[in-house]
Amino acid sequence: LLFFYTLVSTNYSMRILVIGQGGREHAIVHALVKSPSVTEVHVIPGSDGIAQEAVCHNLDWKNTESLIQFCLRTEIDYVIVGPEDPLAWGLSDILRERGILVVGPSHAAAQLESSKKFAKQFMLDSKIPTSHFKVVHSVSEVMDAAQGFQAPFVLKADGLAAGKGVFICQNQLELKNAAITIFEKKTFGTAGESAVLEQFLPGWELSYLVLTNGVDFTPLPLSQDHKRLLDYDLGPNTGGMGTVAPL
Repeated sequence: LLFFYTLVSTNYSMRILVIGQGGREHAIVHALVKSPSVTEVHVIPGSDGIAQEAVCHNLDWKNTESLIQFCLRTEIDYVIVGPEDPLAWGLSDILRERGILVVGPSHAAAQLESSKKFAKQFMLDSKIPTSHFKVVHSVSEVMDAAQGFQAPFVLKADGLAAGKGVFICQNQLELKNAAITIFEKKTFGTAGESAVLEQFLPGWELSYLVLTNGVDFTPLPLSQDHKRLLDYDLGPNTGGMGTVAPL
């Protein structure tokens, strides 16, 4: 939120709570503790590394009432929600309903991240250029729909899969095996109840993130996330092998 930048640029002394425990949240914490406007940084649940810079609390963010009471008792000025799961779950909405300021999208907006088919349909409705796609629900649907695509094929589990639910398949055999992984082996659970078959687009991956209050926005530096496991992008997708920023 632009609100974040507005507050940090003032002389306020703030207590901030960060939700999460990964590298993204550690980077956020590392930046916050350098700010002269921030007096305390709390993290739920945090990690051993984050604990070197901030106060970590062994609380479950899904226990929302305990989380809200913690925010009120500690006089938290605002909360930054880092991971996708609590955003898709609607944590931002729950906190805002209780008057707690949050940096993080609503449940409705988080669908752009939590549902591939929602994001693709949003792009169609908004006339944002995107590759040809079809929503599929079974191995047979995937193979039937593949007749309208050219190799390589891209098959994506619809829901959140920790960055591992995307398969780039060089031929129909690889595509069938990926479909079996999603729909028969159910490797991704409910995240794989449906999937998106998408036409492959060659090029570079680019991440362009903005912070917005719904009216104005501030862009973050361009970055590039490295996803494939092996050299020359030959391996499967991972949750991320590191990020270069600014690109």
